[in-house]
Amino acid sequence: MLPVRLRCVRRRYAESIRKEITMNKSLIAAGLLIATSLAVPAFACPAGGQCNGQAGAQGMQQGMQRMTTDLNLSAEQQEQVKKIHNDSRETMKAMRDAMLANRDAMQKLDPAAKDYTARADKLAEEKGTLVEAMMKENARVRAEMSAVLTPEQRAKAAQLRKERKAKRDAKKGERRGDWGKGRGGPDGRGPGNGPGKCTGDCPQNK
Repeated sequence: MLPVRLRCVRRRYAESIRKEITMNKSLIAAGLLIATSLAVPAFACPAGGQCNGQAGAQGMQQGMQRMTTDLNLSAEQQEQVKKIHNDSRETMKAMRDAMLANRDAMQKLDPAAKDYTARADKLAEEKGTLVEAMMKENARVRAEMSAVLTPEQRAKAAQLRKERKAKRDAKKGERRGDWGKGRGGPDGRGPGNGPGKCTGDCPQNK
C-alpha cells in the first residue's frame, strides 16, 4: 500500500489535471465564441479574434470586405460595424490576457503544496468569472451587430453560417477518414497515416 502522503500527492495531482482540463475547455469555448461573435463569417480577427499588429489589421480588412460583399452592406453600415468591432477589441484583448495569465498561474502551482487545492479553486473561480464576462461581451457584440443589419441581411448571414458550418463538418469527417486509412504495422498502427488493420501478435489482441 502506498504511503498516505504519496496517495495525497497523487490525489492532488489528479485534481489538478481535472481542473486544468475543465478550464481549458472553457477557454476553448470562449475563444470559439469570440471567433464567431459577429453575425457574419470571417469578420472576427485571425486566431480567435487577435487583432494585434499587421496580421490582425489585414484580417480585419479582409473580413470587412467579405462582409460587405456577402451582405451588400451600405457605407453607413460598414462604419457602424467597424465601430462596434473597435469598441469591443480592447475589452476582449484584456480578457484574453487575463485568461492566459490565469492559465499560467494554474500551471505554476505545486500539487504537493498544502494550500494547492485552495489556490486552484480560487483560480478556477477567477477563470469562471472571466468566461462569463467574455460570453456577455460576445452577446453584446452580436446584438449590436444584428441591429445594424436589415432582416434580409440577417437571414442571409444565418444561411451563410449554416453553409460554412456544413463545410467545416465535412472537412472534419474527411480528416477522420484519412486517419483511418493507415497501413497496419506490427503494433497495429499505420506509419503516420492513422490506425491500420493489425493481425497476429498485436497489443490490442493481448
